[in-house]
Amino acid sequence: MIDLLRLKLKGLIILFTLFIVSGCTKNSSLVSYDTESMTNLLSEEHNLENLESSIEITESDELSLLVPDIGLYSSIVEGREKVTEYEYFYEMKEFNVPIVMTPRVERYLKYFTEKIPHVTQKWLNRANKYMYVVENVFLEAELPSDLVALAFTESGFNNHAISRVGATGMWQFMPSTGRMYGMKNDFWVDERRDFEISTKSAARFLSDLYKRFDDWFLALAAYNAGPGRIHRASVKHKTDDYFKIASTRTLALETRDYVPKFIALLIIYKNYLKFGFDAPTTTPLFFSKIDIDSQVNLFWLAEKLDIKFEDMIELNPSLKVGITPPVKSYSLRVPYGRDKEVIDLLSKTDKAERLQYTLVNVKSGSNIKGIAKRYGVSLSRLKDINCLDGNTILQSKPILLPISKYSDRDMDKGISKLLNKYTPKYYVVRSGDTFIAIAHKHGMKTTSLKRLNPRISNVHKLRIGQKIVIKSR
Repeated sequence: MIDLLRLKLKGLIILFTLFIVSGCTKNSSLVSYDTESMTNLLSEEHNLENLESSIEITESDELSLLVPDIGLYSSIVEGREKVTEYEYFYEMKEFNVPIVMTPRVERYLKYFTEKIPHVTQKWLNRANKYMYVVENVFLEAELPSDLVALAFTESGFNNHAISRVGATGMWQFMPSTGRMYGMKNDFWVDERRDFEISTKSAARFLSDLYKRFDDWFLALAAYNAGPGRIHRASVKHKTDDYFKIASTRTLALETRDYVPKFIALLIIYKNYLKFGFDAPTTTPLFFSKIDIDSQVNLFWLAEKLDIKFEDMIELNPSLKVGITPPVKSYSLRVPYGRDKEVIDLLSKTDKAERLQYTLVNVKSGSNIKGIAKRYGVSLSRLKDINCLDGNTILQSKPILLPISKYSDRDMDKGISKLLNKYTPKYYVVRSGDTFIAIAHKHGMKTTSLKRLNPRISNVHKLRIGQKIVIKSR
């Protein structure tokens, strides 16, 4: 009893300290996080296979609740008889989604706070830029606000994160699910990268999953693995208890760990000062919006506004080429308070100056030499700007032709650098090559390689000199 009182007194002191510290002023330095590090991190996380799976779950239909006492759990992991230090930490905070402490959750708490705290701090820093937007979207969708922490689980709030299977953006939408929820993905934009559009889609997806399963743990698992897979697992084990299903090997390890990881990151997010993290070093990403009716080159606009191009892309992360798409109306984000200045600038310039290039839609099989000659552009420059390989267009798409009046070699390099990220990479078939050998040579499954090359009807009959897509975004 004395030890329990001491523990409670310690908790009250920590809580009072948090109240004082939380008023600290935040500075404005920016922190970035690269996709390669994310990939390495996720592969490291999957080394937690030896953890015991838990079958604990809470029973509450309340949207807003204090974290329940351990006695309210429907089932208790055998051998757990006392509340741990970590459980005491999170019991001091209110949540509006069910929270369960399991051995896996504890392990992830230790992993994110003790093994990779520098990564967790970067996530907290980046999240501070977008959190007010994400929370507002979830509140408008009448979803529990604590679900915003799912973006930590998915990408660490990284708009440019790409998984090994092609899931993209802050909310890691696959192309098919992205299309299902109305997100465009073409030559000009990938709206899965847009922090507002993708968050609204994620909110609708989560709402649909909760309506189907009537349980947040199952809904979250379905966000990761797909609703069909979770439904089949539930039917197979004759239970709606996610933790009972996760205690088997029916679901992939990633899905079995998905909810514990989310819970751990949510606990950290709502108690980060208590876990020794610093207040975020970033400021919220404030912006104004304007509707434009013609294409605008963000390299040109950034120069006119005397700001960095990277700052414009950070506001408009869905733009693949740094140029707005050719649509009747496009909502462009600009630095906060500079909307009238931009509108005035656009009204005084013509379409050619705003775009800086001539756009030509070319069909697959077109000759690049002929295009260069027709428009009076050097062949090498045309290839460099558009990341073209060889003298034949392999895929129907728009190409950019420089206008001599606005010629800017630095801009050419910037456009080319962006285009290179989305330009398919090809392998030229040589004598003795087989489809399986090509796939293995590039670390791919034959099914994945076939998916990138739907026009190859017979993979057993390859031609020498034939070009096979080995990478596409």
